Amino acid sequence: MRGTLKSRVMGRLWGLSVAVGGGLAVGLGAGLPSLAWPYGGMSYVGGALAATLATFWLLERWGWRWPWVGRWLQTPNLEGRYEGSLESSYTNEHQEHPRMACIMEIRQSATRIHVVAYFGPQHKNLEDSSGSHSFLEGLVRGADGVYYLHYQYHNEAELLFYQLHEHSGTVQLKYVSASQQLIGTYYNLRGHRGKISVTRVSRRRLGESRFGTKPA
Repeated sequence: MRGTLKSRVMGRLWGLSVAVGGGLAVGLGAGLPSLAWPYGGMSYVGGALAATLATFWLLERWGWRWPWVGRWLQTPNLEGRYEGSLESSYTNEHQEHPRMACIMEIRQSATRIHVVAYFGPQHKNLEDSSGSHSFLEGLVRGADGVYYLHYQYHNEAELLFYQLHEHSGTVQLKYVSASQQLIGTYYNLRGHRGKISVTRVSRRRLGESRFGTKPA
């Protein structure tokens, strides 16, 4: 994430951590003083701080996925595996714009997001084609209330297409929650543009480029 959305999420996350963790620590100290705070008044401060930090870590790593926490943080859960297609502006020897299969896997926490994508021929496994990794990501909420995922990536091709050779670029995707889709465009530093449309098929990441693979 980046910009004001990340700042707002961080602020809300710290506020919730202080309320939950600090409140728990103070309540524990008041209810069980001989057990929780054997070293006097300063232990209240240390205990509250430790509880707040632990709560922040738990919420940032896992707790943000709980529906009520996600609503409070205003962070959509994009994590998982998506499958679909990519259409490039590149023109091949047949004067056609190639349409390729696309697999996208997203790893996410409350404040961070990372994208791995695979591209290759339609209806085939993609191990021998192309893969990209994001290195600068942003998740922003538009004026229309819709979330947009922006990221820069580096692509490393194995064998196939000229337009997939090693390069970097930028992707902008709109998250359509009703259909669990990411739809948008990409631009790479070689001057090619294209369209991407993928649909979430699982909330789990598989870490591989085979189509139609179901989580165990």
